[in-house]
Amino acid sequence: MSLTYSQKRFIQKEYPDWSAEEIAKKLNVTVDEVINHIKKGSKNFFIKKEELSKSEKEILPHFEQIPFWEWIKNHWIDLTILLLFVSIIYANGLTSDLVSDDIPGILDNQKELKTTLVPKHVPYFFVRSLQYFIAYKIAGTTPIAYRLFNLFFHMGVVWMVYLLVPFFTKKKLMPFIVAALVAVHPIMIESVTWISGGIYAQAAFFILVSFYFYLVFRRTNQKRQLIFSALFYILALSGSEKVAVYPGILLVYEFTFNKVWKTWKWTIPFIIISGFWFYMVAIFFKGITNRIAYLESIGSLEFGKNVYNPLEQIPTAIGSYLSLIFWPDQLTLYHSEFRLGLSQFLYLASIFIVYVAVTIYMYFKNKTIFFWLVFFFVSLLVTMNPLGISWIVAERYVYLGSIGIYFTVGYALVSFIESSRFKTIGYILITIILISLSVRTIVRNMDWRNQDSLWLATGKTSPSDPKTHNNLGDVYARRGDFKKSAEEFATAINLNPKYPDPYYNLGNLYRTLKKYDEAMPFFEKALELNPNVWQAYQNIAVIQFDRGEVLEAQANIQKALKINPDNSTLHGNLGIIYYRQDMKKEALKEFQIAAQLDEKNESARVWIQKILSEN
Repeated sequence: MSLTYSQKRFIQKEYPDWSAEEIAKKLNVTVDEVINHIKKGSKNFFIKKEELSKSEKEILPHFEQIPFWEWIKNHWIDLTILLLFVSIIYANGLTSDLVSDDIPGILDNQKELKTTLVPKHVPYFFVRSLQYFIAYKIAGTTPIAYRLFNLFFHMGVVWMVYLLVPFFTKKKLMPFIVAALVAVHPIMIESVTWISGGIYAQAAFFILVSFYFYLVFRRTNQKRQLIFSALFYILALSGSEKVAVYPGILLVYEFTFNKVWKTWKWTIPFIIISGFWFYMVAIFFKGITNRIAYLESIGSLEFGKNVYNPLEQIPTAIGSYLSLIFWPDQLTLYHSEFRLGLSQFLYLASIFIVYVAVTIYMYFKNKTIFFWLVFFFVSLLVTMNPLGISWIVAERYVYLGSIGIYFTVGYALVSFIESSRFKTIGYILITIILISLSVRTIVRNMDWRNQDSLWLATGKTSPSDPKTHNNLGDVYARRGDFKKSAEEFATAINLNPKYPDPYYNLGNLYRTLKKYDEAMPFFEKALELNPNVWQAYQNIAVIQFDRGEVLEAQANIQKALKINPDNSTLHGNLGIIYYRQDMKKEALKEFQIAAQLDEKNESARVWIQKILSEN
């Protein structure tokens, strides 16, 4: 049956704002009839609007829904190869130790992991909390149980990229090439091997699932797809609030491929969710206030004084990320080398200017590449706030946004392959790039084996970061090199005199060496900078107890307990102090609390038996 005149006019008016599927449903005709009319009218104005570039000469690929298992059957070889990529290059990082934030989040947080499914202080991170709860129930504090979740989410991101790329290009090799770059690039390690960084892989996975359902909705007009998209966006926010810019990505999509002033309404649910989440996290649960308080407590922020100049911050951040993506040699947990000389800033700024110029050019030349280049930038917006509450550069921040760069690079590489003249060069380039990135990822994974290897590697790339030197002090203390340890703590203090941790650590080092007179001023300084360093009260009490100042030691242990009332060791120490004063009833009570808080506290049980036998 042929289309009527009014149906043809409707197609010319609404295409491409409406997909072929939406038009077919509206007119009660077949999709093939709509597409055939579009092809016949290719010389007309309405089809010219759909040309994304002179080089590609294509509109967004036609979307066809097929059953899930049929899609798996058609692509299982590529999916399996991608799975092998991830499994092989991350294998040497699976058994790495708990490091950095993993220690307070898991090792020092066992009571909450054991008894609480959703922590009271961060209930909005409920998916992550559920993972930790399950991992602890299965394997206690064994790191691999927690790290496997990160690996699963990273694999999910790789497969979702493979699924999403065909929405934007007909190039057959593109899905595999882009997904392979995601799978093996070493800048992704911080969100996979580092357990605490896994929230970024988790959030990225749910964002990509949400984006998939949104794209299906825009092609089919099935409202349930929009609902699924919104639900997965909420799950993404439960991983990281930094993906709150997702509505901006959707607006860029509508601006790039549709008439945004007509279609922006579809992004309203996501804008509302972002607004509600911001209120809940930042205002109701005081997320920003708590973040500022934490940074101030470690001497990393003087709120109101650490405001960044966006004209310096943004070029520095974008230039650094692009530099790390294209040449990932200076990977580090703490990117601190931003006391920029003019030449270094001009270098990063020139990278940023080239990026902006290419993005603008692609708006007129290739809308698909334009979208993914802007995707990279928009995904980083939250982290580029000028308030100083985020690091200027952190590899985990760019986990999601880097996909935009991989798409752009993959497009260029596939273009080589499609050219009969450069086909061989294209395959050679892809092979070299994937092998090189895989080797770099395996080598970088070795830096995350344990605390010592991580901080020694970080010290080489971040020599001006006080946190790095503080952690190096711990490394050398564990190795028995106390002179080098003291030097590292002193360096950390010199780099940031308002950072309390190295004062405490240097005091603790002197206490270990029985240099009590030298230790006391450092504990006192640590408490002056941060009154919540309960360990300083504990160590002052230990020194006072050894000196015979029992009442003073009791007062300081009690101060420590006010800050950390659930610490088994502190209750045990207070029990010993009471026992020294022949206050056996009070001592017994403290030892019983200590044993109840920590079933492995054998010292408390020995003291309990001793006191009971004396009564």
